[in-house]
Amino acid sequence: RAAEAIREATNAMEDVDCEINVVEPVDWQEKWKEGFKSRPVGNRLWLRPYWDATPVTEGRIPLTVNPGMAFGTGTHNTTSLCMELLEQYAGEGKTMLDVGCGSGILGIAALLLGAKQAQGVDIDELAVKTAKENAALNNVSDKFEIMCGNLSDKASGKYDVIVANIVADTIILLSENIYTVIGFQDIAVSALLYIITSEKQIGKLKLLFLAQTKTADNSEAIKNIASVKLDRLSRAFLKLSESINAYSGKSEDDDPISAVCDSVADKVCKKCAMRFYCWQKDHKMTAQAFLSVVNSLKTGGAANEGVFPDYFKNKCIKTNEILNGIVSAYEILRLNTVWQNKMKENVKIYREQFYELSSIVRQLKSEIENNPCFDKYLSDEIASELEKEGFQIKKVSVMKDHNDCYRADIGLFTCGQSNIKCYDKISAVLEKVLSVPFSKSFGKCSFKECYLVFKESEIYSLDCAIRQSPKIKNEKCGDCWSVDLLENGNKYIALCDGSGSGKKANEYSDKTLKLLEEFLKTGFSKTSSLKLINSSFFANTEEDYFSTIDLGVIDLKSGNFEIVKKGAAPTYIMRSDGEYDVVKINTLPIGVFNGEKGKFKKTVLKSGDIIVMASDGICDALDREDWIIDALSAINSKDPEYIAEMIMKIASSSANAPDDDKTVIVAKLSLTDREIA
Repeated sequence: RAAEAIREATNAMEDVDCEINVVEPVDWQEKWKEGFKSRPVGNRLWLRPYWDATPVTEGRIPLTVNPGMAFGTGTHNTTSLCMELLEQYAGEGKTMLDVGCGSGILGIAALLLGAKQAQGVDIDELAVKTAKENAALNNVSDKFEIMCGNLSDKASGKYDVIVANIVADTIILLSENIYTVIGFQDIAVSALLYIITSEKQIGKLKLLFLAQTKTADNSEAIKNIASVKLDRLSRAFLKLSESINAYSGKSEDDDPISAVCDSVADKVCKKCAMRFYCWQKDHKMTAQAFLSVVNSLKTGGAANEGVFPDYFKNKCIKTNEILNGIVSAYEILRLNTVWQNKMKENVKIYREQFYELSSIVRQLKSEIENNPCFDKYLSDEIASELEKEGFQIKKVSVMKDHNDCYRADIGLFTCGQSNIKCYDKISAVLEKVLSVPFSKSFGKCSFKECYLVFKESEIYSLDCAIRQSPKIKNEKCGDCWSVDLLENGNKYIALCDGSGSGKKANEYSDKTLKLLEEFLKTGFSKTSSLKLINSSFFANTEEDYFSTIDLGVIDLKSGNFEIVKKGAAPTYIMRSDGEYDVVKINTLPIGVFNGEKGKFKKTVLKSGDIIVMASDGICDALDREDWIIDALSAINSKDPEYIAEMIMKIASSSANAPDDDKTVIVAKLSLTDREIA
């Protein structure tokens, strides 16, 4: 009857399948005992359930237990570990307290190992009852006092050994009352340490301990939560990608041209007196006449009655109606085909975007799990060195991120004044300990608080100069540019050229540039950024537009230079030794073709190297290829501002200059004052 009631209830629910199986009756109260067998624990104990008569191994002490409904069969790893530790610490004459005693197994173990007295405390009345029964089974009831309640209001006396095999957060809460049950010797040692430690140092230790404990606990918890959520998000995007099937439209077996002819014949010829003669006796010739019109339309030819064969025109009395019907049906077919293909491509784009998002989220998850890496030893060493310099330290945390770069978070007791000179002293200490240069990234030192963040200094700096000239004076330039620093210490130069010129082109290039900036600053890879931008442009159904992307990313610590192009003009590098490099990557602009992989080129820059990036309005200004190299040689300058100004003047004054927007970016790499030898 119960099964029928369940089936009736689930039948009324949507998307619920009900399967009912009959299970043979089992005595579960006895069945579970099959998995609980006698076994050795540690070096001395032999744990056995009261129903198991397996002989005790020679030399071991039998501990008999009936767990009942309480925790403590001894099979859990934490319980076994506690029993092993009791062998070391619960020796002859010791007193022991078991907080959260459960079945009483740990208190009993301590007494069997030689402890003279034990107390157990548990908030569960059923557990207390079970513990007392187990104490009787092992003949230790006279030495094992078991109470129901909390540690703070039940336990009394002082204990040599305290065991708490319970969850961590409960232990933390109970630890506030632990001083009431610690033995005299332990209190004496603690008191001695307190006496010989100054009040000032105790205050510092307390602040340092609380800050580090809170930071470590919170950061680890936040990292775990973020990791789990990102993992779920990544899998959700992946499943969403897999759930999108490519839009197939009509079957491969369908012939759309035949369908056009059939629909026209059905409308025009159905009531015609010549129908039998045309479609029965001369079916093939009639069909060929219809197809002749379709083929003419497919090739862009004329659509008039002259397209029909003579034999068809001589016998058909409705050629004009048939012609109009075929033209109309074919146009509908053409438009449907265009939109079907667009739909297929868009579905493919969306599927690829979701897959790409899944990969990006998975990458972010990996970075969070591996970053930051807190180094306690370095933090302590730096704190010690700063104290030698006279700083009053509240907290020092040194981390190394996934880019192998150090970051130091420093909290100081306020000195009562805002002194910027201390920044240099702290940077010097960090450089001394870590052997890399540092500079203050953010934070402040004021009358109220001092919290400072230092990061590794860049070895190189990048000075940039930009010149622009619109196609039409006083109108917007269709090119957009950006130069900015990324969080990982890299600097990027980006130049986008929208299709056309003026305001519309500016909208295209500005949209492209802003998307690129957001993706890069969020931590997306260059490949992922280009894919997402390209697919979003290509999926646009309102209008067709495109934009070039010229992107250069420079690592200011190593000088590594990575160049990415989508339909952009060449990049020119004037080396400090007088050599020249031309970087060309043949790709289509963003929004022209979906599926083309981004292409990259890498090189290493040195101090004094100069980079020139320009739009095609500059590069095509003279009728010879790579004229910019000759211009750089003739200009003979290392000043980015002067070089940019001269290149723009040459391009604008050329008789062959295209009627287009013009942009040139000149950047020079230089060593900073914090060069590493």
